[in-house]
Formats: sequence, C-alpha cells, structure tokens
Amino acid sequence: MRAAYGLFYPALVDCPVGSSFDNFPKNHWFLDSLRNASEHHGSVGFRSEQLTPAQGRTWALLNTLDMCYGHSVLKLLSAEHYLRKPDIALIVLVQPQLRWLVPDGVARVWTAEIPFKQAPEWWISLAQKVGMELATMGKVQLCPSMPQPAPDTYHIENFTRVAPFPLEDWEPLLQRPKVTFVWRSDRFHKPFLPPSFGKRPLRTLWRFFPHVPGMLELRRQEQWIACLAEHLRRRIPNLDFAVGGMGESGGHFADWIKDLRVTKHDDNSARALCQRYAQSHLVVGCNGSSLLLPSAHAGATLNLAPKDWWAVCFNSFAYRGQENEDRSFRYTVLPGSLPVDAVANVIYSILFERRKYLVHHCQPWNQQDYAGDPANWDEYPGLIS
Repeated sequence: MRAAYGLFYPALVDCPVGSSFDNFPKNHWFLDSLRNASEHHGSVGFRSEQLTPAQGRTWALLNTLDMCYGHSVLKLLSAEHYLRKPDIALIVLVQPQLRWLVPDGVARVWTAEIPFKQAPEWWISLAQKVGMELATMGKVQLCPSMPQPAPDTYHIENFTRVAPFPLEDWEPLLQRPKVTFVWRSDRFHKPFLPPSFGKRPLRTLWRFFPHVPGMLELRRQEQWIACLAEHLRRRIPNLDFAVGGMGESGGHFADWIKDLRVTKHDDNSARALCQRYAQSHLVVGCNGSSLLLPSAHAGATLNLAPKDWWAVCFNSFAYRGQENEDRSFRYTVLPGSLPVDAVANVIYSILFERRKYLVHHCQPWNQQDYAGDPANWDEYPGLIS
C-alpha cells in the first residue's frame, strides 16, 4: 500500500507463491522482506486505548510498525501533522517501546506486542484484530507514514515531553560544555580487533569460548571512547562528558565520565536519557536508530559512519533548527575509521566555532541588503576573529 516504504517501493506479492510484481530491475531489501514475511504467520497481543472522542471527525490510521526502532520513531513523528487538522481523529498503531512517545491529542492508540526482530513476519492475527476495530468506525484513511518527515512538521518535545537544547543559549552554556556519547553494544564502525583474531587457529578457539571476541570488542570500544573523552578534556578542562544508550554499565570509565547506560528499555530511563541529550551541546554516536532521539534533542550531532553506508547515514538525524546553513554545521558525518584525535578536533570546532560559522553563512549577516554596520560584527557574542 502507498504508505511508509511502500511509497518508494510499490509492489504486489503473490503470497501463496512468494513471487512479487514490481518495476524494479533487481532485488531490493524491502521487497525481499515483504516476500519473506508472507511465509511466516504468527499471533500477537493487541491492546486498544480510547483517549479522546472522535466527535464526528474523520478517522485516520498512522501505522508505525517496523523491524527497526528508528524507522518506527520517524513514522510516529508524522502524527503531529495530523493532530493539527481539527477534522481528523488520529489512530496510532505502535509497538510497546514507542507507547511513551505517543503525543497528546491522539484519539486512539493500538499497541501490538511485536518485538522488532519479529516485526517482518506476517501477523494474520493482528490484521484480524485491526479489521474488527475498523469495522466499527466506517471510513478510515491510511496515513502515508513518511519514512523521513520534514523537520518543520514536528516538535520533538510533543513526543518525549522533553524540551530540546536551547540553541539561543549555546554560548553561555559553553562555560561547562556537555558532550554525550551514544553507546551501542551491537555496532561500532571501527575494526578494533587485529586481523589475526579471524585466522584459523583462533577461529577454532572461539568455538569453545564464543563470548570472548565480543567481550574484547566491547572493551576496546570503551577504551576508544575514554580516549576521546581524554583528548577533549585536555583542551576543555571543564568538560562534562557522559556515555548513554543501551548497554552494560561495566564501571570501566574514569570517575569524571558519567556512565548513563541502561541494559533494558524502560520508559522512565528513556526519558531520562533524552533529558541528558537535551542538555548536551553535542552527541556522538554510530550510524543508526540510536541517534534519532539524541539528534532531535541535542544542540549538534556527530555520526561516525561506515565507509559503505554514506548514502543512508544522514537518515540517522532527526533535524531541528530552521536555517539549513546552521543545520549543515550542527549535523556532521565522519568516517568511523578516523583516528580519535581527528574526531576530537572536529568536536572542539563544532563546540567553539559555531559562532564564527553563523556570521559567515547565516542571516542576517550574509544578506546583501543587511542594514547593520559590518564594523560591528565583532560585537556578535563570542565571535572568534
């Protein structure tokens, strides 16, 4: 159907046979997932909540179900567009991890108990339950569920109930800059273990101790993050550095580094992490879903991306800010293979040279008919000459 990724990859699937009908010259991940889904049927828990009465409005269904957490969050951000329409009564279909993000004003919330890893399956029981709900409503329109909604169509605080970093206070808050690294135990785009770990003798050894390579990899990641923090602290003695996200808190960081990692999703801890991101001038992380909420709340975001994912690494940003020039400075992608000192240099520049960038590239200073006296530009707060 013409919604979410179906907007970009329209196709029909013959479920009994598993073949697809489309206009694409080669296989595609979305169509492959659709074909595979038709072969797996499962049952699912389902909960319906009525929050506000429809009052004669037209029903609209926003389906956010996905196998990827970030995809679901991005689809959910489209809700604000429909909540602005007084003639629409919005229904949101979510997985449990996103229930806390549903904004106020939604008429109904349908929660499907589907783990993200199992979301690609073909949930016949869910279709039946949704069908029974829809049968009582008359006409219902399907929202497009934009995979990447425009930044000016939503405000993240309406979803998380956490106000984002105040960009207007960037300079005063530099008295104690806050940087937060967004940890993921399943992804770090940098080869830490030496090539010898993949050779045959050690591969045989890892059969008996399969947890060892992963454990060593995580420990090396922690060491890299700690090294990054130390590089920054040498140049910024009053730095407030934290590590947040999903993962084990092993106590491997120095006492001055805040370890805010959590091992399991919880609505309260998720909101607490968003509060930390909203206090941060900058968040740093590895390409993927884990950067969406941080990038929507922090002042700036640095994405460490793998070399072969460049075309999609900008999808990890939930942009904020009205001026494109400023956004292009605050949302940055770097190859994950860069040495730690090079990453630290970029972070320092983003923190302390944004003011210089604004005067060079943003309104009103770059307007030909700007009425201000250029001789007064050095009065711009904190301008680096």
